Amino acid sequence: MYELQYTKPSNINSAVAEFDKAEDGKYLAGGMTLIPTLKARLASSDVLIDLKDSGLSSISVSSTEDVIGSMTRHCDVA
Repeated sequence: MYELQYTKPSNINSAVAEFDKAEDGKYLAGGMTLIPTLKARLASSDVLIDLKDSGLSSISVSSTEDVIGSMTRHCDVA
């Protein structure tokens, strides 16, 4: 049996560094089927990297552009 590690980096650079260190790292984001797949042993990983607090959820509006981060929740956009 293997040991699964969980990490929750506070920025995207730390998330990438964790992924690079892992032998078989997986990113964890909302709305995924990764956890049930791991539980059913249909996939494996040595490190789960939770992107929730990595700074990818943001909305900024300026006079020339609107920028919506890749992990911004739909209800926040609405």
